[in-house]
Amino acid sequence: MVTTSTSTTTFHSPISSTRVQSQKNPASPDFSLLSAVLEGFADGILILAKDGTCLHSNQEGRVLCHGLNAQVQSSAIVPACLWSMCKHLIESRELFPDHALVLTQGFTDSAGHHLRARVQWLEFPASPETYLLVLLENQTRSAQSSALLESIQYNLTRGKRRLGTAPG
Repeated sequence: MVTTSTSTTTFHSPISSTRVQSQKNPASPDFSLLSAVLEGFADGILILAKDGTCLHSNQEGRVLCHGLNAQVQSSAIVPACLWSMCKHLIESRELFPDHALVLTQGFTDSAGHHLRARVQWLEFPASPETYLLVLLENQTRSAQSSALLESIQYNLTRGKRRLGTAPG
């Protein structure tokens, strides 16, 4: 049996701090739109500092991380498997500073969903720091959505749609 605990954590976000700066300087960009866009993504998004601190996460990112953490009963927002990818990216930057690498790995969460994680560098023009961008795609849900769209495209009836999703 997997038990979880709920906690509320406040994260410092470079997006919101940049928004305050943009109010002082009308020439600098307003990142409130960026924050809204990140929340609207179907994929999970985490923005991490190089020390592993989560600076921003959208709702889907928090849900997917919770599913990955449920397997190891961890309360950390960033699952160990994702942080391991981030550490490898940090190490690779030291070895290959002229290459923009994107690390990709597949995982299965506690509900049996197949997830694809991608980690890459993220730079904000208003900040001297570089951050880690973690993108999490629920491939199980993506496959189901694609199947539904194809069934609509080819005018399949509900019965034929069910046949296409029946275990085989």
